[in-house]
Amino acid sequence: MIPTDTSIKLTKKMFMALPTGGLLVSNCMVSRKKSVFEEAIEPEGPARSRQWDRVIAAGASQRLCRVFRSREDYSAWLKTLV
Repeated sequence: MIPTDTSIKLTKKMFMALPTGGLLVSNCMVSRKKSVFEEAIEPEGPARSRQWDRVIAAGASQRLCRVFRSREDYSAWLKTLV
């Protein structure tokens, strides 16, 4: 798992290698508490491919992102920013 204190560039190759179930969050924010893309990582296969299409549609591809183990971990991290 990628440490939550590290931002990484969201490429398709990196995305397809992520472990299922983590929470993928783009560093691009629409507000102080909401990212342009926040979703649990889908299982490999067609669901993951459809999710990549949503990443692109949200404008999150090729931008920095973070992976969290859970939504609670993400919420705790957000509190450190606000």
